[in-house]
Amino acid sequence: MGLCHTENRAGKPIDANGTIIVPIEKSTRLQPPGMWGFLLWRRPAAVAVQYPNGCDEVIEIQDTTRRAQIFLLFIGVIGSFVIWFFNKR
Repeated sequence: MGLCHTENRAGKPIDANGTIIVPIEKSTRLQPPGMWGFLLWRRPAAVAVQYPNGCDEVIEIQDTTRRAQIFLLFIGVIGSFVIWFFNKR
């Protein structure tokens, strides 16, 4: 297995008045070679809906918290470079 492995997994189906709802999660596993431990990150990815009339729909979940975390990380990295640059001078 490589360093990073990603997979989608369907959860337990839920029946709501004939409509079947299946949650789908995305998991990312990071395992450096030669290490016994790993980092597992699970997050909701989508919801599959099967209506009684036979129509199927997949609704993707937009993860706004992850976007905010990436934005804050980006701001922190840029801020660190700015502080490093001015302290170097």
